[in-house]
Amino acid sequence: MSKDRVLLSDPDISQAELAAVSGVLASPRLSQGPMVAAFESAFAAYAGREHAIAVGSGTLGLLLVLKAMGIGPGDEVIASPYSWHQIAHAIALAGAKPVFADIDYWAGTLAPDKVEAKITPLTRAILGGNTNGHPAPWAALREIATRHGVSLIEDSTEAVSSTYQDKPVGSFGDCAVFDFSQPGVLVCGEGGMVVTDDADLARHIRQLRNRRLDERFSVVVGAHVPYQAGISELTAALGLTQLQRIDAILAIRRALDMLGLKIGHDGVAAALGKTRAQMHQVQEPMHQRHIRRDIGILDAFERFDTVVIHGLDLLAARQDGV
Repeated sequence: MSKDRVLLSDPDISQAELAAVSGVLASPRLSQGPMVAAFESAFAAYAGREHAIAVGSGTLGLLLVLKAMGIGPGDEVIASPYSWHQIAHAIALAGAKPVFADIDYWAGTLAPDKVEAKITPLTRAILGGNTNGHPAPWAALREIATRHGVSLIEDSTEAVSSTYQDKPVGSFGDCAVFDFSQPGVLVCGEGGMVVTDDADLARHIRQLRNRRLDERFSVVVGAHVPYQAGISELTAALGLTQLQRIDAILAIRRALDMLGLKIGHDGVAAALGKTRAQMHQVQEPMHQRHIRRDIGILDAFERFDTVVIHGLDLLAARQDGV
């Protein structure tokens, strides 16, 4: 990466994460074990769900969910065309057909009336996404899914810590899928989590994820070929510590967001040598989109690193009291 550029979102790694990973490295176990179980338990509590299953990525998590639900060739899953595309890939990997419904212009999430118009006798599930951290209209999507007898799956790969009607995202679908890769809030390098209140679904997903040593001779479990889609103790240690620090991580992000607001739209435009009209033609990066469109400071950025290239030092601006 060029020295002129900065990452879209740096991972927030403290001494706590370094100590947790070092502790695992000094232990006799690196593969899936008690640290993974602890991370699953803590994340289930954080999401307000009964069960959490750690997986290798959000894509693998959704693939296991679809397989556990018996969704495959000949089935349709309604999804958003404006989302993390690897999630929709999981629908195709399961052998099902992704059917894209339109989104709400302002929220960027599935529009319930457009979803209902796409339902056919082949529809097995609705995959709603909390795009860019903005919660989907879960009450309306739940009503549609229930009325048509299809599953509701929550794509929360971009939305750790978001809330909808005072409840955390991940608590509205029959199950929900999270992802822990950059540039998310909770970063493990790679990894993900599936959460649900359905004990049978959770058990089936675990069997598809990997096989425990005590299950090697089980005829029932042996009927399902596992994907070896788990995570290591190292990944879990990093994820668990990040989860314990999530409030502090979010506070830092909010402070940086407010710094951007203080710099101001016209100040950024001047620094980039653009007119106000030119700035309004620019698109902000996906994971930095600000929900408050009436303020819209991030409309000023084509990419965050463009600001660095043109010499606007955000840290200097903060020190100067801008």
